[in-house]
Amino acid sequence: MINVRLAAVFALTLLALPALAQSPEVRLSRDQRVQIEIAMRRGRMKAENCPRTVGVDAPFAEVAVTVVANGTKGRFTDATVGEPAAGSALESCIRRAFIGEIIVPFEGEALSLRCTIRLAPKEALPEK
Repeated sequence: MINVRLAAVFALTLLALPALAQSPEVRLSRDQRVQIEIAMRRGRMKAENCPRTVGVDAPFAEVAVTVVANGTKGRFTDATVGEPAAGSALESCIRRAFIGEIIVPFEGEALSLRCTIRLAPKEALPEK
């Protein structure tokens, strides 16, 4: 049962990163792609908690985030936050949520990865 679940998660993960699989400059193994997706998921989860962490009310909004994955360093090294969070108190928290996440090192140029996070007012977030 566990192997079937792992296989399903692995297959969904590969589908979630089609741009990485087609990049001619960077060839990633399956393990590398899976690890990058796990790191992106961790970053998204932390970033979506930023309204509560910072103590700022956020409107219900989707925010585009571009993350730089540096294969030589084996981690995410930068993140750019889009509107409506750019320039707000939430931007720093969202950037910190991604920067430093560890990934399996890879050869080639750094990758730009995009994701969308969903912000909600801090009252709408579940209690810890």
